[in-house]
Amino acid sequence: DIAQVVTNQERKIDILKLDVEGSEWEILDRLYQTGTYRNVSAIYVEDHVRKIFDGKYRKLRLDVLKNYKEAGVPLYWW
Repeated sequence: DIAQVVTNQERKIDILKLDVEGSEWEILDRLYQTGTYRNVSAIYVEDHVRKIFDGKYRKLRLDVLKNYKEAGVPLYWW
């Protein structure tokens, strides 16, 4: 569980880079829902929205982007 990994670190994580071939929004949602995104200084994401056309994936992406924006947390693309 990504939230457990982040929580178990002895200090704040400087950079979390996600290249997980389509699971990025589930992971980001988990970090948001548990509040553990606060333990990461910068989150870099490789987004696969151009390759995945599933409606559920795209809705989750929009929901996660909205949540992070409302929380004032930037997500960086690479």
